[in-house]
Amino acid sequence: MPIQTCIFDMGNVLVFFSHERMIQNIAGVSRADEAGIRDFLFRDGFQDAIETGRLSENEFHQQFEQQLGVSVSLEDIREGMVALLSVYVLDPQFQSQTKNRLKAKTFMTS
Repeated sequence: MPIQTCIFDMGNVLVFFSHERMIQNIAGVSRADEAGIRDFLFRDGFQDAIETGRLSENEFHQQFEQQLGVSVSLEDIREGMVALLSVYVLDPQFQSQTKNRLKAKTFMTS
């Protein structure tokens, strides 16, 4: 049976994901303090909670506004967290190594 689906974990696997750029993006749209955002996401565990589905987007949004004392739309927070062009940094050397490994005979299906 041929492979029908292949799933990649892109963040820090195929491309580098910059948490600092994500924090800067969120600060830019929310006017919240970068240090406060960093603490909220990582020290307080909200980044992990949203990524693992233990917290809905609406719950995340409510906690974000409440804990950081800001008013910002859910869409703006979402945009700040996943702005692909600014938080994913392409690494040509890493991409080439990955592509070569995937082309290796052990991964070929035909």
